[in-house]
Amino acid sequence: MLLALCGRGGRALRAAAAGVSDTQLLALGRGDPEPEERIDLHGTRRDQAERLLAKRIESARAQGKRSLVVIHGRGQNSAAGEAVLRDALPDWLARGAVSKSVLAFAPAPDRLGGRGATMVLLRRAR
Repeated sequence: MLLALCGRGGRALRAAAAGVSDTQLLALGRGDPEPEERIDLHGTRRDQAERLLAKRIESARAQGKRSLVVIHGRGQNSAAGEAVLRDALPDWLARGAVSKSVLAFAPAPDRLGGRGATMVLLRRAR
């Protein structure tokens, strides 16, 4: 289970499971470890994005990948001008179908997408 460490407006912006240090979480937000895979949800509808995210995370984990960057965009092109995917992603990662695979997540550094992307650290595959 992920524990929210920091948030805005009631939403977790970064979270980590027990045993992940603050140092590791801050490093993840700096892009360390370097992402081994990029999941681009840009332009997908919310319901499609959640299914695609689950499929791609499980695939990456099965391949032994641990660090991902999820591109969700900043919502500038959505009909309501809201960051629908960015706002939904923390809940999917912390409580959704993929939460059992996620060790931590944090906003991506500017060089990897900034406010339009999230770094994700996966648990080791068993």
